[in-house]
Amino acid sequence: MMGRWHVVAAVSCLAMLVGANAVAKDKETTWVYEDAANPWAGHAVAQSDNLDTVRAFVDDVTAIFNSPDDISLETLLEMETALLEHFHALLDLPLENIDADELLDLHTALQDILDLIKDERRYIKAHPTAPLSDAFRALHDKLLRVGYDITHFDTWVEAASNEAAPEVAYATIAQYLLLEPNAAGKPLTSLSEVQVYWSKAPSLAGAQVWQALVDLALGTGSPSAAEATIRAHAADDFLARMVLADRLWTRAWAVDPAIPTLSDTALCDHVVGLYYSSAEESIHALGDVEPELVDANVRLSYALMHPSHGRDLFGEVPEDGAEALDYYQSLAQGGDEYLSAEAAHRLGEMHFFGDAPAGIAADAAAARPFFERAAANGIPHALANLGLMHAHGLGVPRNASAARDYFEQAADLGFAQHGLGVLYWTGDPAVPRNVTRAVAHFEAAVALEYFEAHHYLGAAHLDGVGVPRNVTRAFEHFEAASRLAKSRQALFNVGVLYYQGTGTNASCPAALRHFREVAFLKEVPGFSVAHAVASFNAGDTVRSLLEHLLLSQLGIVDAQVNAAFLLEQPPTPATAWLQPSRAAAHRWYAHAAGAEDGEALRKLGQCHEDGWDGLCSRNASAALELYAAAGAAGDAEAYYHAGQLHWATTSWQQAHEAFVKCRAFGFPRHAPCLVPASVLDVYAMLHDLLDWWTGSQTD
Repeated sequence: MMGRWHVVAAVSCLAMLVGANAVAKDKETTWVYEDAANPWAGHAVAQSDNLDTVRAFVDDVTAIFNSPDDISLETLLEMETALLEHFHALLDLPLENIDADELLDLHTALQDILDLIKDERRYIKAHPTAPLSDAFRALHDKLLRVGYDITHFDTWVEAASNEAAPEVAYATIAQYLLLEPNAAGKPLTSLSEVQVYWSKAPSLAGAQVWQALVDLALGTGSPSAAEATIRAHAADDFLARMVLADRLWTRAWAVDPAIPTLSDTALCDHVVGLYYSSAEESIHALGDVEPELVDANVRLSYALMHPSHGRDLFGEVPEDGAEALDYYQSLAQGGDEYLSAEAAHRLGEMHFFGDAPAGIAADAAAARPFFERAAANGIPHALANLGLMHAHGLGVPRNASAARDYFEQAADLGFAQHGLGVLYWTGDPAVPRNVTRAVAHFEAAVALEYFEAHHYLGAAHLDGVGVPRNVTRAFEHFEAASRLAKSRQALFNVGVLYYQGTGTNASCPAALRHFREVAFLKEVPGFSVAHAVASFNAGDTVRSLLEHLLLSQLGIVDAQVNAAFLLEQPPTPATAWLQPSRAAAHRWYAHAAGAEDGEALRKLGQCHEDGWDGLCSRNASAALELYAAAGAAGDAEAYYHAGQLHWATTSWQQAHEAFVKCRAFGFPRHAPCLVPASVLDVYAMLHDLLDWWTGSQTD
C-alpha cells in the first residue's frame, strides 16, 4: 500500500458501443480521445469549423453552475463527455481566420469547467444523498462493527418502518441477515427470515434482483421468473446486468428466444455492450483521486494450505486491529530511529485510508503529522504521500509548489518519479505544464518498476503528447499497466483499443474479456469474494458458501472455484440445507475450467485420476492432459499431481519433469515438490552417468 496512489478522472461514454448515438453520416467524422491526463475512452465526433457550438456549451454550463439547483452525477458525466468532445473539436479546427485570443479563452474556459466538474463530483461523493437516515445507518454500522446483538437488531428493525424509504431499509436488513459473517450470534439456517424482509419491499428493484439471484444460485423458485426479473432490471441494475451478460455469453440463455443460436461474432457484439456498461460503472466508482487496491489471495484452498503469518520488517503484527494500533504506536515511540519512522508512516496510512478494525476513521488531516514525522527521517513513501496530499488538497490546502518539493525530495531517494510526472502532466499556475518533462519522469518511474506510470505513457503515445504519436506503443504501455500494475483504468483502455483495433488487431472477445475484468473490480458493499472469504475465516461456512454461490452467478471465477471447494467438503448439519455434494462441486469446477482457471482444471484432472463418485471415468491420460493445462495456467499443485501419477507408473523421466516444473514456482507453492524433485535429480544424474559409462565401454 505504501505510496500506491492514482489520480483518477471520470470516464465519459463511449459512442462506439451498443446503444450509443451515431454521428450524422453526412458529416465527416474522426475518432478523438480524452485529454492526455486520462484518455480511456474515445468519441466519434463530427468535425466542425464553427465555434458557435463551443461558445454555447460554455454559456449553458456556466449558467447551470451559477444556478442554485443541485447538479446530479449523471449531469456532470454528460457535461464532461460534451466538454471533451468540444476540447478536441477545438484542436481540430483550422487555424486560419480564427482569433487566437478567442481560441485561448475558450480553451481556458473549458479547463475551468472541467475543474468545476471535478470539484462538484468530489463534493457529491463526500455528501451523498442517501435514502436512509443517519440514525438507521449508524445502527447498521454498529451491527457490522461489533457483530449481531438482538437488542441492537430489534431497534434497527423498529427504525425501518419510520424511514422515508422503508423498502430500502427492509432490503438492507435482508442483505445483512443473508451475508454478514456472524455464525455464532446469528446462524443462517434457512432463508425464511430473509424473505420476510424482502416481502416488505415488493416493488424495490434491488430486492427483486437479489431474490432472483438466490433462486438461480440455489435452484429454488421459478427459473423463468428469475430470468424475467434479471432481464427486466439489467439496464439499470449492475448485478442484474452482470448475471445477464454471463448467462448470454455462456449461452445458458438466448439473446433472443426467436433466434436461439447466434454466431459467436453476433453474440460478442451484443454482450460486449453489457460488459462495457458495467465496466464504465466500475471506473466511475474509483473517484477522482483514489488508490486502486488489489485484493490479496482470495482462494480458500490456497489460504488453508499456506496461512499468512503477517511478517514484514515489523515482525509479528497482531491480527486484532486495536492491538495492531497499539503495536505500531509503541514502535513509533521506540528507540530504533528507522523502525520508529516506518511505524509513524504506517500509522499515517492507517489514518489516511481508515482502519475499521482499529477503530480509525479515514482522515487525511490526522494522517499528516505521522507522514511529516516519517518524512523528516527520510522515509521516501512518506515524502511522496505528502506530495500527493499537497497536489490534491487532501488534508492540507492544495499547493502544487509544496507538492513538487516533496516529490523531488522523494525522487532523490529513488521514489516518486511518477508523482512528479503527474504534477508536470496536469500543470498548475505554480508548476506550469511540461509534458516532455512529465514523460521523462514516467519513463524513470517505469525503470524503477513503478508500473502505474505505463498508463500515462500509453496516454502520451496515444495522443502524441510529449512524444510522437504511436498507437502501437500506446497499446503496449496500457497493456503493461493492466498486467503489471493491475490498473483498472488501463484494463478499460486495453478493452477500448481491442474493440477499435487501435494499436492492435481488432478483437471483440478480447475487448469483452477486459471490460468484464474491469466490471468484476467494482466494489458492491458487503458483496465480494473477499467478503465471502472473510465469512469463512470468521467461521461462518454457510454464509461463505451462499455468498460464493451468489457471486458465481455473475461469472466470477474465484467465486466459482471457492464455491466448488466448499461444496466438495463433507456436509455438516449447518450446511446440509445448501445441499453440498461432489456433483455440485464438479459443475462449478467445470464452469471455471471453461475460463481456463488453473485450480479448476487441476480439480477436473483429479476427478479423472480418482473417478469421483462416477462423475468422471478413471482415465490417467485425461488427468495428465488436464494437469498440463492447469500447470500452464499457473497451478503448481497440478504439476505435483502429474509427478505423483508418473511416479506411480515408474515413468521417472516424466515425473522428474513435472516435479521440476512445480519446484520452479517458488515458496511456498513448490514445497511439496522439493523432496521428490531432488530425489529424481539424483536419479537423472545417475542415469546420465550410467549412459556415459555404457557408451564409453562400448567405444
